[in-house]
Amino acid sequence: MSDMTAAVDTVYQNWCKAWRTLDTDLMLSLFDLQSDDLAYQSEENEGPLVGGEALTTYWNRATEFLKEIPTWEPLVKKIVVIGDSAFIYTKLQTSLLTSIFPEAYEGELRATLGLVKRGDDWRIIQYHESRQLDLAKEMGFALDA
Repeated sequence: MSDMTAAVDTVYQNWCKAWRTLDTDLMLSLFDLQSDDLAYQSEENEGPLVGGEALTTYWNRATEFLKEIPTWEPLVKKIVVIGDSAFIYTKLQTSLLTSIFPEAYEGELRATLGLVKRGDDWRIIQYHESRQLDLAKEMGFALDA
């Protein structure tokens, strides 16, 4: 693993830690909150949150509803570094306990993180998460990821 890939992997490990521990400060520290290009697409929002203020508000409110993450198991991780840009694709088995749903919200979470190098640090500027809607059987084909 190259030094740059290792540095990007450190961001990924901290992103996982922030999720598992519901650490808003750690999570927000991973993003370039000053970037005009910052976009955060969570699975529950119709469109992306744009800008540092929107992301900060989201994460400060999210921990009011998200109570615990008992399951967080990485299944796939791919890191690509191209110059001062990097991309992380991950798929995780998750279980979320919230104040909204009576039962745990379980399933595979897919996320893509786009990062840029700012000085010596890597910061997330693009984030997208989703869960699979399995229509392969209905559509007559299946793809393995």
